[in-house]
Amino acid sequence: MLFVFSSLRPHSMTMRNVCFPLDMLWLDETGTVLGTASAAPNRGIIFGGYRPSKYVLELPAATIQDCGVQVGQRVVF
Repeated sequence: MLFVFSSLRPHSMTMRNVCFPLDMLWLDETGTVLGTASAAPNRGIIFGGYRPSKYVLELPAATIQDCGVQVGQRVVF
């Protein structure tokens, strides 16, 4: 799932009420990866929100590791 925000600002996410783990990528307006969270659990823990981002992309758990995603890479969609 891709979350598109109207403003470039820190956006935090939580996995409350999600029944399966997900990876998350925080992206700027060019699609550059600013931060990641791997296999975020189904708890009230808040992830991200450290750097201004335009998008948050949720992916199946282990995608970050399997694809070797790193901060600074660019995602094209």
